[in-house]
Amino acid sequence: MLRSLYGCLVCALTLTLACSDADAEQASSRLRIETVPLAVATFDHERALRVPRPTGPFAVGVRKTFVVDPARSDAQTEQPRALPTWIYYPAFHDASAKPARYLSPAVQTALEQGLEWPAGTLDVDSGILDSPRARPHYRGVLLVSGGWATPAAFNTALISELASHGWVLVAFDHPHDTILCEQPNGTSIPGLQVSGEAAFAPRVLDVEVVLEQLAALVPGFKASTPVAMWGHSMGGATAVEALRLYPRLVAAVDIDGTPRGRVVELGTDEPVGVMSSGAFVNQTGSPDPLLQTLISNLGGPHPVKNLYDLEHYGFSDLVVLIPQARAIDSALGDTMESKLVTGADSIQEGRDAIATQRRFLVNFMSRHVDRR
Repeated sequence: MLRSLYGCLVCALTLTLACSDADAEQASSRLRIETVPLAVATFDHERALRVPRPTGPFAVGVRKTFVVDPARSDAQTEQPRALPTWIYYPAFHDASAKPARYLSPAVQTALEQGLEWPAGTLDVDSGILDSPRARPHYRGVLLVSGGWATPAAFNTALISELASHGWVLVAFDHPHDTILCEQPNGTSIPGLQVSGEAAFAPRVLDVEVVLEQLAALVPGFKASTPVAMWGHSMGGATAVEALRLYPRLVAAVDIDGTPRGRVVELGTDEPVGVMSSGAFVNQTGSPDPLLQTLISNLGGPHPVKNLYDLEHYGFSDLVVLIPQARAIDSALGDTMESKLVTGADSIQEGRDAIATQRRFLVNFMSRHVDRR
């Protein structure tokens, strides 16, 4: 699931970002970057791609910040490890508020060039507002981590749905792992510098740091505020292992992520939700053995939703964005699907997939992470 993305993105990171000689040598040893062309076409801005609007009663706002871990120094920046972090929240409707960007210009460029998509392809209309006035009451806080190499923003459709129903979401990316992590001093750390296996332990530590700083990140946060976590792919695996380690978390959802860590064998008695795709069925038709082991060791509620018609990136915004792109330019849509496979053949299939995932998450969080 990760190899195609890895191969597509390394070239752009080493060609377009300022990085050390050691970084360039490490990346070029994995891929012959000089033979890979970058995207030069321009996407039709008149027909921008669009994330489905959330169904809850509240508008959704977002503000960006950084979570800094003073205990860990980044070898590249020689500064404390800093996680780009976004706070999504239920907001008042505000006609004067500006639309929030789907991705920062630097991250968008890195993705479009690395995947050889036309410039402007990811000028996505997210339906989220940039820093509108927040509603004073919320149901709980949900941490969000994206898949290996992919930004948490690729889960905007699910994030915005939960925020529109009253939760605050704290989404964060992981330096040296996520394709590009901008830093507080204006520099950027290119990603894909570590393998999926090596990225896991730093991700779990990132969760602890975010948990420790929630009172500063989320206005009105109290000791009684319920906190849970969910994520896609490695972000989901991180969420479940973090649930085992950190008592502050009360529940977790793993979305199509191969379980990792000691939680696989030890399990947990806290609620764990699981959504899985056709990628979790091997050639014999049997589910992933690690996922089977995890589920067998869960002592608390553990609803499972199998969407076997979907592929791995069918649990991201791409499940609706790629069919939209195909309707505009069939060749572009096919190219996008070949890079990050979703399994959605039409816009309606993508919308239905997002709707199913949204219902699962809202129902799960309403049951286990709600202080109303």
